[in-house]
Amino acid sequence: MIFNCDARHIPLPDKSINCVITSPPYYALRKYDIPDVIWDEDPACSHDWEIRESEKTLVTFAPTGSASRKKLENIDDEGRANLPPLDLTSATCKKCGAWRGQLGCEPHYDNYVRHLCDIFDEVKRVLRDDGIMFVNISDSYGGSGGDSGKKLGTERKGGSRGIDVRPVGIGQEVVLNERGYIAIPPQSQKFTPKSLLGIPERFMLEMLNRGWILRNKIVWHKPNTLPHSVKDRFTVDWEPIFFFAKKKDYFFDQQFEPYDDVKKWGVNKDGSYYGIGQKDYEGAEVQNPSDVKRRIIESRNPLGRNKRCVWKIPTRGISSAHFAIFPDDLVKPMILAGVPEQQCQKCGKPREKIYDSEYLGDYDTKVNKPRPDPRDPREFKEKNMNQYKKKLIESTDCGCEAGWEAGAVLDPFAGSGTTIRVAEKLGRRGYGCDLGYAELSAERTQNVQREWG
Repeated sequence: MIFNCDARHIPLPDKSINCVITSPPYYALRKYDIPDVIWDEDPACSHDWEIRESEKTLVTFAPTGSASRKKLENIDDEGRANLPPLDLTSATCKKCGAWRGQLGCEPHYDNYVRHLCDIFDEVKRVLRDDGIMFVNISDSYGGSGGDSGKKLGTERKGGSRGIDVRPVGIGQEVVLNERGYIAIPPQSQKFTPKSLLGIPERFMLEMLNRGWILRNKIVWHKPNTLPHSVKDRFTVDWEPIFFFAKKKDYFFDQQFEPYDDVKKWGVNKDGSYYGIGQKDYEGAEVQNPSDVKRRIIESRNPLGRNKRCVWKIPTRGISSAHFAIFPDDLVKPMILAGVPEQQCQKCGKPREKIYDSEYLGDYDTKVNKPRPDPRDPREFKEKNMNQYKKKLIESTDCGCEAGWEAGAVLDPFAGSGTTIRVAEKLGRRGYGCDLGYAELSAERTQNVQREWG
């Protein structure tokens, strides 16, 4: 289900969502085709969005001693009346200080981080106490002066896919010179030229300050990243994903991945270890490291190893008009980990899976049981773990007998609806919020419903 709404006001009950998976608009990257909203406002204020207020206001935008400031200081009343109109898509109210614009287009990154975390305060309201959240957010460069001297409202040139197309003036102050209004970085935001702004780190720290628990920092490695034209730094082919929990006790279904290639470890096809120590460890009465390695290898979990934090997943695009698309394979492990397949309709307790080991090796036909190791039956299972596989035998039952329902996932920046789409593929309930792409999300979700029945 897609809500065409502002993510600061999510139309869902308190503590109704198991997991949140999202990627908010990045700072100073692009302006989406969605309505502007008002931030930090006084509800009783009748806003005045006139940006060109007076000579004094414009002078404050210009550095001391600059040609722009000298020119502004000499403007008379007639000159001010003849100033060209300043047509920006965002503005600040002269009365209450409210700002009108899109998330990611703020004049300063501190405002962006605050606005973003305000949204996640609302997300925390609808997230269950045992819920978790995954947030994909990337960094931005500042202080390079790439927009210096360009007229406001013009667009920066980007790649063929429009990845870096945004109006000049996002994250900028404005000054007036002989060519009209131009964009300059605000004094408080000036970094050494070409410096990253550290947006993910600023966001992470503010989320910690607001009581979120940070469990992991996941690296999304994108092996098919687009080439960069820069020649004085390395190509960025990864983005961070922050794994937050609302409380210290939360639902998490452990995810596994295949073990690395173990041929180099000296492992037979059946999983047994054939390595032999090269020294007389027994004569020296010390432990043989090959025996230790053998026990480790042959006692591996049949489901695989615990999933690591570097995920190598290619990006994918769609023909529809949306730039930032989540790959299905990126969202899938998050949903499987954080959204229960079933939970009680009455008490809400997730139904957890119970596994047992099924033996695939040699059986004693007389009793139809695994043939024990005659030397030490107690260690038989440990020594022959490679001949077992995990088998789901049952799931927990809370005892309410009220029936079961699928868990729910929310994407407050639904965009093209990938999170909802994958959730429905996996038999979970999916909810999303978006101000401008609700129709696209609904279309892709409907296709999934028809495709998967």
